[in-house]
Amino acid sequence: MSRDNTDITSIPLSNELQNAGIQLRRGVSARDLTTMRVGGAIRELYLVPSVEALHTLLKHQSLVDTESPFLQALGAGSNSLFPDEEFVSPLVRLMGDFKSFSETEDGGTFRVGSAVGLMRFARVASEAGYAGLEFAGGIPATFGGAIRMNAGAHGGELGDLIESVRVILPDAEVHTFSRHQLEFHYRSCSLPAESIILDAVIKLAKSDRVRVQERLVKNLEYRKKTQPLSLPSFGSTFRNPLRSTEDDSGGQSAGELVELAGLKGERYGGAEISALHANWIVNPSRTATAKDIRSLMVQIQREVRERSGVDLEPEVIDWAARDVVPHGIRE
Repeated sequence: MSRDNTDITSIPLSNELQNAGIQLRRGVSARDLTTMRVGGAIRELYLVPSVEALHTLLKHQSLVDTESPFLQALGAGSNSLFPDEEFVSPLVRLMGDFKSFSETEDGGTFRVGSAVGLMRFARVASEAGYAGLEFAGGIPATFGGAIRMNAGAHGGELGDLIESVRVILPDAEVHTFSRHQLEFHYRSCSLPAESIILDAVIKLAKSDRVRVQERLVKNLEYRKKTQPLSLPSFGSTFRNPLRSTEDDSGGQSAGELVELAGLKGERYGGAEISALHANWIVNPSRTATAKDIRSLMVQIQREVRERSGVDLEPEVIDWAARDVVPHGIRE
């Protein structure tokens, strides 16, 4: 299908979208929206304050881009690599109501908006003496992104705590998936790829407040010592092979395999394999391009395959593959 030559930057928001509280930002740099600080301009970024507003936007999808199969939401921007060129497909960022959470009357059960910071909520829960999220210390993700990736560490995973997840589908229909309808795996879940997560209900156990806080702080301090948290990065670049859970002892970790290949400290352009943790690519000078990072990732995959016979699978989302305009993406 050929693209319409209409200059979409000249198309204003309809009154209905404006009245719903939706804001449009054009030309925002992906560098400012991602933890790696890489990427070109995003043609259209819609800031959406509520479920009702998102429903309205989906119903008016033809005003956004008729060639895009569905609207995509961007959370905290970790594990996200945007192309150096302009990203044409419309993006949504959830704001307002999506940043809130509440505890139900029965205690220990929380409804958490998808834009709530995982670490922020883990702190609040620990201060109230609720256990279960101590593993989240230092994980830079929103709740929605953490659910989608089944974030985990130190033997815990978010999927273990989920009671239900509410999503909105491309046809603007809202659907709730109960726990028994969902499957959580290592860094993935069974939610429809084209859905946008609205919120989730999670169950936490009441425990000793001091001990819960100590575990959360301990996990955060461990991350600070073993991972380059102060530098622009994705977090982990590749999935750990042969593992179904974070604490599965089978097989070597991705970081160990990269280190065995002698790649710690390797550079390509402005991108560098961290000397602190080999499964982290960092952008220390903030000059790396998406091309630099893809080239370094391909080198890692090739040399690990040659050294250990293992095919590393990226944990990073390459947004170039999600755009309506083809970009030069990793082979």
